[in-house]
Amino acid sequence: MHRLNGCISIRNKLTKRHNAIADEVIKGIKDPKNIIFNKSRPININNTTLHGNSKLLQPDIWFLSNNNKTLNIIEVTVPYGQISNGKSTLDSRREEKLNKYQELINDCKNTFNLKVNYFVVVVSSLGAVPKETLNDLYKLYNNKKTAQLVAKRCCIAALRESMFLIYDNNSTRNSNNNHNSNDEQSSDDDIQILGTTNQEETHNSSNEPNEEEASPELEDVPFEAVMESSDSEGGLGTFQNDTPQ
Repeated sequence: MHRLNGCISIRNKLTKRHNAIADEVIKGIKDPKNIIFNKSRPININNTTLHGNSKLLQPDIWFLSNNNKTLNIIEVTVPYGQISNGKSTLDSRREEKLNKYQELINDCKNTFNLKVNYFVVVVSSLGAVPKETLNDLYKLYNNKKTAQLVAKRCCIAALRESMFLIYDNNSTRNSNNNHNSNDEQSSDDDIQILGTTNQEETHNSSNEPNEEEASPELEDVPFEAVMESSDSEGGLGTFQNDTPQ
């Protein structure tokens, strides 16, 4: 879990995975060229801004549709899927997003006099897509096949980027191990040279030829890129009882 979601040192890579899923959501929207998508920006329409806490919030995606009469807000979250205190973390994260943006939704309705649609896309770091996310995608695209296709692409994006996270982490760890091994080997060689100086002088004084000792070879460090999976996530694209219907 820590390597896929909790490590602060790979925050940029976690953001890349998040954005890859957000991009898949945008690709499913019809006529994207005629829509201006705003990413991670405060909502500002016709130079009118919100106030209070709503002014500070930056939804992952927001855009206008239906001849600028409808404001669509999309939040993407990529938690690690597991059961915590008897509840799915995917459900918990969805509730957090709903609660966090409820005030913003009300403010947008009152300030801009627009219809507001809010969608929460939850995809676990190992590709689980709960049924609530599928339902939101149905509403977003108004097309069941498109929603299912986008859900699959989001699943693939999550798995792909998580695989890269593990691959990069393993590569970095192996590189560090090799570096440490080389440092240890260099120290051993230095000690060996210092320890044989007197012997070499003795051999030279007795006119006996020096024999070069073969330095021990470093063992090859096997490369492993293991895609960890969790039994708690119920396989690809599903989580517990959240099997898409």
